[in-house]
Amino acid sequence: MEKHDTHNVFDKVFKRLILSSTGAVIHLINGLFGTEYPLDSSIEYPNTEFITEQMKQLYPDILIVIGGIHQYHLEAQIQDDKHMALRIFEYGFQYALRHKTESKGLLTLSMPRSCVIYLTAGTKKSNQPSFRLLFPDGSTHIYKTRAFYLLNHDIKELEERNMVILLPFYILKLRKAVEKAGNHKKLKELSAEAAAMVDEILKSAERSEKRGILNTEEVRLLIELLDRLYTEVYRNYVEFKEADMRLQDIIMTRVEEAEARKEAEVEARLEAKMEELVRARSEELAEARLEEFGKENTREIVRKMKKIGLSAEQIAQVSGFSVKEIEEL
Repeated sequence: MEKHDTHNVFDKVFKRLILSSTGAVIHLINGLFGTEYPLDSSIEYPNTEFITEQMKQLYPDILIVIGGIHQYHLEAQIQDDKHMALRIFEYGFQYALRHKTESKGLLTLSMPRSCVIYLTAGTKKSNQPSFRLLFPDGSTHIYKTRAFYLLNHDIKELEERNMVILLPFYILKLRKAVEKAGNHKKLKELSAEAAAMVDEILKSAERSEKRGILNTEEVRLLIELLDRLYTEVYRNYVEFKEADMRLQDIIMTRVEEAEARKEAEVEARLEAKMEELVRARSEELAEARLEEFGKENTREIVRKMKKIGLSAEQIAQVSGFSVKEIEEL
């Protein structure tokens, strides 16, 4: 697969993760910017397509508005780029133009707070995206944006800071070492390290689920996207297939568990409806319930009533079915 296609996969996975969970995104914003937004804060994702005066289309990664007021712009990047700050400024300026306010003839442009999430490790000399704005009146302003280098932080720290939404990208840690590996033995060693890292990510996700940082569906999505990225990065190395198969097994188990939970929820709803009908003890309410829940569901409830030992006469009082129909069921 061509390099730029791989980068598109990273971009799509990042957007999918950000759009998947309100709570996890608020945790991420709090972790990146040191804010303390409550988990029940509202989140909006404004339209992120802008058309400039030169008819150029701009697509910033993610724009987020928290509580209807606080604006954030997140960009995911796999390489340092000295022009990233300029692009972020352009995105933010277009957003500010679209949402400008006016008071007493004075226009106000509110720029989003921004952060570049580099999916790599940084050094002391790593790029901190910024540039100088020079205005005709001689005034200047240094525009700076935050930079977060993912691989400078270990999995435990990301978990402690509740930034687990970024965990799938941690499999990039071995990417360069794998590309430089010159023989099968070295690749086997790296594949064992990758498998251990995958296990650590999975355990972190499960602990985050227990703590309520992610829900069950979000954990399943996180694992699926982890597998997607793992396959994308290590697809050409047969030594790395074992961890990929383990991820596939876990995903299948999660899917089966989700289906089982749905069946249990349906069962619980039917039980609840049955209890409602038994409590109603009135032909009028029973008929209303019959219309509301549908005849097929009511038949299932009647079967359950018979299982728990209610007589046909008792069931007839609340179900709307005759004694004969109940006995036939």
